Amino acid sequence: FPDRFYNGNKENDPEYIETYKNNKERYQNIVPDWDQGIISSDHHWIDKKDFTDNNNSINPMSGWHILYGGDLQGIEKKFGYLTDLGINTIYLNPIFEATSNHKYNSSGYEYIEDNFAFKADTERSNKYFEEFIKKAHKNGIRIVLDGVFNHTGYEHYAFQDVIEKGENSKYWDWYYIKSYPINTLYEQRTEGIAPNYESWAGFGSLPKLNVNNQEVQNYIFEVTKRWMDPNKDGNYEDGIDGWRLDVPNEVKDRNLEFWVKWRSHVKSINPEAYIVGEIWGDGSEYLKGDEFDAVMNYRFRDAVLNLLNDNLSKEKFVAEINKIKADYPKPAFYSLLNLIDSHDTERFLNSLNGDVKKFKVAVFFQYIFPGTPVIYYGDEIGMEGDKDPDNRRTMIWESRGYLDKPNIQLKNFYKKLINIRKNNKVLTNGDIIVSTYQGNDDIVIIKRSYEQEKIVGIVNLSFKKIEFVYNIEDKMEVTDLITGEKYSTKNNRLEVKLSENQIMLIK
Repeated sequence: FPDRFYNGNKENDPEYIETYKNNKERYQNIVPDWDQGIISSDHHWIDKKDFTDNNNSINPMSGWHILYGGDLQGIEKKFGYLTDLGINTIYLNPIFEATSNHKYNSSGYEYIEDNFAFKADTERSNKYFEEFIKKAHKNGIRIVLDGVFNHTGYEHYAFQDVIEKGENSKYWDWYYIKSYPINTLYEQRTEGIAPNYESWAGFGSLPKLNVNNQEVQNYIFEVTKRWMDPNKDGNYEDGIDGWRLDVPNEVKDRNLEFWVKWRSHVKSINPEAYIVGEIWGDGSEYLKGDEFDAVMNYRFRDAVLNLLNDNLSKEKFVAEINKIKADYPKPAFYSLLNLIDSHDTERFLNSLNGDVKKFKVAVFFQYIFPGTPVIYYGDEIGMEGDKDPDNRRTMIWESRGYLDKPNIQLKNFYKKLINIRKNNKVLTNGDIIVSTYQGNDDIVIIKRSYEQEKIVGIVNLSFKKIEFVYNIEDKMEVTDLITGEKYSTKNNRLEVKLSENQIMLIK
């Protein structure tokens, strides 16, 4: 979430927030210090009295519209932090020009947000992002952008032209306009007037695009290629490496063939590009090979969360994981975006009432399962946050004066798991079998195998010590990759005592 990761350039800090004073003017923004939070107030614009020191929590009553000044320069300055952590890809929430802090209301997909690069200089901002991609690639980091093609922002130049010219606008058929004149954004916000055009979830700030219009399709295809091959030389290596698609189900509801055509377009530019859709349930209809490579695996998140909060039995957890495996073709199953957190959910640690031991179990599942494990910024240091917008707090850096400090022990745990995954191909390519232990169903066992390599994950989900016996095919010495401790088998049996919520990764 770029506005909240790191402020690398004070000179591009935003001046105005999204809330409208009237139908043309927005309220001026006072950018808080990075370690200040936002308290509850009776208004949406922000005053200095609404800040709290040394507490980065964001109250939803007044924190929806605040901008902090995080930017692409900040991300670039933290490439070293990210590569040290071990990541090899960054998925960015929208970075195209928009008035909001989340940028899902774009005013033009062709333009990088100037508050993320160089204020009031679109050309320089675009050029900077092209160089940003190259620098990321040199650091071994791929870039995945958020494709918000279901709707634009109210401020998009096409919609503004419709507001001004009505049916005489060349963009009239780009949207679903019910009547004219257009209800202004200001009227909707202050008087509760419903928009007289189709919009996402009824929010007038997000008018839906007519994806059946060939001109709209051409526009989306053009901006897709714009960022996948910036210099138009046919070599995709200087472009982004994939797309995360926002509410793609709503696009498909209006045009069944849109994503099929779009995928073909994307793969013609870069056959290795990663396409992942925001689907919260079963995404199998999108994973037949002609639309997406993967979906955001909220099913995995829900199963792990319910298991750790005792809302799902161990047996039903195993059944749900096996069902996910059964529902998807193998290439898709091995590409799923396995998340425990996102900008749309409360922080996983909050969902576990701050239980770091349980949180580590969830992270362990991420890194031992097939698919693509993803870290929502700050999870690696134990950041907390309630539902949106509190889940979008500013990143806690060691150099700042928060009451909450980065959990370095947790960060090292992440680094260890990332390193283990990178150095054991069985964890990315191997077959998987998930089961409970026959002697005690409080223990979940995850077996991974690839060619001659085998790794077994063992998780004690109880609040007590358990003696665990595991049959090993041959007499051998085995290693717990988590602790580095070595065990000798006796009579082809591994015997260990597992403490509360202990995890082992036996090789």
